[in-house]
Amino acid sequence: MRVCIPGLALATFACTTQAAASDPFVWGFHKDAQNHGYLGYAVDETDNEPVSLTCVPGSGLVQVLVSVPGYHRPGAGDGPWPERVELWAGAARADYAAEVRYDGELTDGFYAVLRARTSDAVMTAFRVTGGLSGPSVGSFPAQTAPERDAIRAFFKHCEPRERP
Repeated sequence: MRVCIPGLALATFACTTQAAASDPFVWGFHKDAQNHGYLGYAVDETDNEPVSLTCVPGSGLVQVLVSVPGYHRPGAGDGPWPERVELWAGAARADYAAEVRYDGELTDGFYAVLRARTSDAVMTAFRVTGGLSGPSVGSFPAQTAPERDAIRAFFKHCEPRERP
């Protein structure tokens, strides 16, 4: 099951890459009006976006929003609930602290919010391999060179800059 991630400027997501017909999901990068970096894995022209990453330029920090199919609500309400989310990229593996929330309006499903550093092994491997996955979240591979370029551009935008 693929669901979109609420809370971001989904309507402004525009992807210029084309994926194989069998996988309509593509990675795309853009900057918002405040120059924040945004990388999303979505079906073009839809709100179907199971994972997105955002950052403040030069911060070295990334916020990841990812759908969590099959998640079972541990309590009443819409969360947040503290959890751990494991992410993989290439041979790198990391277990991140996350908050899981329920969204019944856009996704009718659960999504996790976690924070990572651009220098984390998983983020570094994702930048190189173009693939991000995890046992509870699914697999989000870059299929084309333009998608891999978008991933690299996002991390270049986010990586820490030396201060004068």
